[in-house]
Amino acid sequence: MSLIKPKIQTSVHFCEETKRGHIKNYNDPFNLALLANDIAGGSQNKELTNAFPTKDAHGNPLTCEYGYCVYKDS
Repeated sequence: MSLIKPKIQTSVHFCEETKRGHIKNYNDPFNLALLANDIAGGSQNKELTNAFPTKDAHGNPLTCEYGYCVYKDS
């Protein structure tokens, strides 16, 4: 038996300079629903990395809104 560890599924970020929010979804290689979708040819616009974003596309710093993030116990 092991401890339950939260795994992030979606993170929400905010940019103070632009006053815009950013949402990042993370791929889980163990999610069977996503695997079935990939096999059926339904994969669309997947991000190439699961890195936690710290800057937006213009180089402005992002702060994470941890209360709005979605986690899954694993």
